[in-house]
Parts: sequence; structure tokens; C-alpha cells
Amino acid sequence: MKSDPAFCLRKGKRVIEYVADDPALATKTSYELGFMKKPQRIRYRITANVATVAKADYMSFNKLFNLFLAVNGGAADNGTTSEIAELCGRFQFGDTITMRAPDSKAVQSKYTFNPQPDQTLKAEHAEVVTYSFRKPPRVLGVPYVTLTADITADGTGVTPTSRKADQALLGPTEWWPSDDPEIATLAKTITAGTESTDSKVQAILEWLAPGKNIEFGGPVQGSRWGVKKVLTQGYGHCWDFSDCFVTLGRASGIPCRQVGGWLYGTSGHIWAEVLISGEEWRQVDPTGGGKLNCGIYYTPYFTTETGEMPILYVSMPEVQILDTE
Repeated sequence: MKSDPAFCLRKGKRVIEYVADDPALATKTSYELGFMKKPQRIRYRITANVATVAKADYMSFNKLFNLFLAVNGGAADNGTTSEIAELCGRFQFGDTITMRAPDSKAVQSKYTFNPQPDQTLKAEHAEVVTYSFRKPPRVLGVPYVTLTADITADGTGVTPTSRKADQALLGPTEWWPSDDPEIATLAKTITAGTESTDSKVQAILEWLAPGKNIEFGGPVQGSRWGVKKVLTQGYGHCWDFSDCFVTLGRASGIPCRQVGGWLYGTSGHIWAEVLISGEEWRQVDPTGGGKLNCGIYYTPYFTTETGEMPILYVSMPEVQILDTE
């Protein structure tokens, strides 16, 4: 009678039933409560229609995504399509999409697209790849491609790398004003008495713990207010917490960048990773103040070193588990 075996488990003479409609949440809960053995690695397949965005109004991302969901669900009317057209005027669409580099030893990612890309260009540091499409299809005037990402997430949240810290990972950007005098002073205060990269990272994460200095939430779902505004108003969502972490980290001399993807059993998510120079990238989740281990539920497939990360979904991603170990 259940739509998915995740909703009904048998443990000896006990039957565990989930009254829910999300098999991913049921599976994740079974792992965490010990009803099923929690794996060390999970291989996921994420399939979604993703717009090819060049420049974005980040504050409109979530609203535009929800409007496309209404269209896909057959619940759209003339008002919906008019609102989509108005919001799309705040975006600049192109014909490329930049992904986290596939086939790294730890993440073991693989991407396929429909239509297939006409050109593939790997960055000089080889950690992101830009795919170009000649004439991508459109939905309500928005160009998009169908992305299928196969990603293996392990319990460590670590990706080996030979990358060295450089200005691209330490300097300020439009979204991360790490050279702002007030932010530099705040970063110095937060990390006072620390010396190692690890201790500085922990100090910043603890300062960002939700409800301590910045509340999680606000009037705009999926917001990206900008670091200065977030620090002033004292609230934000995951993108805001990640922006604050990267900015305070760089102001403290920590090479770091931003990561985006899907959080299994939850939703789209933005977090970060720190470079241990010449050794590894270590993922951290500023939204949880570092309390959440970036392990088997985190599926990274977007990375940015500037803060520009347009990842507009025009369909709800479908996430399935391919394998566990």
C-alpha cells in the first residue's frame, strides 16, 4: 500500500511505518535513528532542468523557482506567466553553465546534459568546468538544459587537491567584501587568540551558530541580502550564512570558497569549503555553525571563488540513491 519501501520497515517483530510523502526524508531518518545501517558513502543521481544564467538577481531566485514549479504542476495562470516574465527581466541569460569539476577522486562526480554541450572549457586550476550550448531549449523564454549529476558523497566531506592558496581564494570580491574595515575588525575580534587555520575556522563557525549573532530566517525565503546587510539586520538564510563565513574567513587569512548543491532529504543548499593548502578541500556548513557534518547528505556540484553562482532550477530536482557502501 505504501508508495515507496522507505515508508515501511520491518525490524524483527516490529514494523516501522512513516506517515509521510518524502521517501528521502524517511530514508535519512532511518539512517539517523539506526533503523537502517548508516552508510559511509552514498552515490546519488540528481536530475533537474537548470537555467543557463549569466547574471542574476539572487533575491528573486527562490520566488522564480516556485513560479516555475507552479507552471510544471499545471497550476499556472496568466498572472503566473506575467510574474515570471517580470522577474526574468532581472536576470541575464546566456548559453553556458559552470559546474564543479567532475571525476575528482573523493566526489566521483559525472555530469550529462540534454542537449549535449558544444564546448567544454576547464578552468586553469582545473576545479570548475564551463559547458557551452549552442541553442538550449527554452521554457517561457528562459534557456535551460537538463542536468543529470551522478555524485558520490562520503562521510568525510573532504576532497583531495594539490591547489595552493592564492589571491583568488583570499581576496575580496563583490559578494565577499573581506577588505571592508568593519568586517576586518570583526574578523580579528572573532579569531582573537587563535593561530591555526582550524581554530580560526571553528571560531568563525561558532560565531555564526544560528541564533547566536545571526538568526536563521527572514521575510524572503532563500535570501541573499549581502554580507554587510546581514551583519546589520542580524538574520538570513543559508546563502547569507555562507557569504558571511567566506568573507570573515578571507578577512582572517583563510583560503575558502562557496559550494552549492542539494542537501538530501531537505532542499537546495549553499555551504562552503576551506583549503588545507596542497592537501584537501574541507567542506563546512556555516548555516549550522559547523555543528552539521558535511558528509553523506551533501551533494556538491556547483563551486564559486567569486560569489557568482547562478543556479536557477526551472524544475524540482529528482534525487535518487544509486548505491551505498
